[in-house]
Amino acid sequence: MPINAKQVLEGLGAWVQARGQQGLALVSPLQGGYEAWFQADFGGYLNSVKPGDVAREQPVYLNSSERVDLLINPTSDYDKQILIEVKTQRTNQLGIALISEVQSDLDKLDKNRNNLYTETDAYMLVITIDPIGAQSLSEWAPSQGTVRIFNRLQIDSDPFGFLWAFSATEGDWEAQIK
Repeated sequence: MPINAKQVLEGLGAWVQARGQQGLALVSPLQGGYEAWFQADFGGYLNSVKPGDVAREQPVYLNSSERVDLLINPTSDYDKQILIEVKTQRTNQLGIALISEVQSDLDKLDKNRNNLYTETDAYMLVITIDPIGAQSLSEWAPSQGTVRIFNRLQIDSDPFGFLWAFSATEGDWEAQIK
């Protein structure tokens, strides 16, 4: 049975408690960021629970050089797959720069999906390293509208914040958890 979004979020909470909190504290100060580390470590953690149901850097976009950060259920039917783009706040990165990078990933999910993936559920996961970054994103609405799209996940991980946005179809972002 494929992994659903609720199980991904439960896995994220378990990962934070088991290894993420300590790992984030070690790697988040590194110059250059920690996004690739998160993708590999969290993806591996989910794969240990449901082997073969998580893949990294998969070609789901029209531009074959672009890859989705995490593809959940890669061998299932497209309507059971989940696309996840991840953005991580770097040390000394101000909220405006982080928001610009988040907007870029949202645009990629909105405008550049291969036709096979246009109806596949997509999520944007942002990890912040300070309360100001988390607050900025939770109050931000993307350029397409005025609706706030990020939901702050209730994961005990101070000072790190985890924010999650959902889209069932291209361009339709919301702050709910499906």
